[in-house]
Amino acid sequence: MSLTSFKVFLCRNDVKIFIMCAITGGILQLVAKKYIKNHPEFLEDSPLTKKPSRRRRYFSPRGGALIEISGISVKIAARIIVNFIAKKGFQTGIAIGSGILIRKIPVTAVSKYVSNSF
Repeated sequence: MSLTSFKVFLCRNDVKIFIMCAITGGILQLVAKKYIKNHPEFLEDSPLTKKPSRRRRYFSPRGGALIEISGISVKIAARIIVNFIAKKGFQTGIAIGSGILIRKIPVTAVSKYVSNSF
């Protein structure tokens, strides 16, 4: 494979999208790992995140209970997302890049391919 054909391959728009998504996922994975290292409360099995079991109140006569519940859910969602990105950020970037590229394939091309195969 000559260097010119490799340059042409890298200049294709779909290859650029795939590479940029993979690089972005890898960078996010490194940042999330560094963040978890500096904030141990985001670890899944951290003793700081284990709370005593208590019955949750979703409906309360007090007015601030819904705000309290929504704040807790945002913290839980952030913890789940940061842990997921720290474990599988690069693979997620590759999957997103593949999804973007698959989305760019026109539907008529897929139906033409299927009709030709039969």
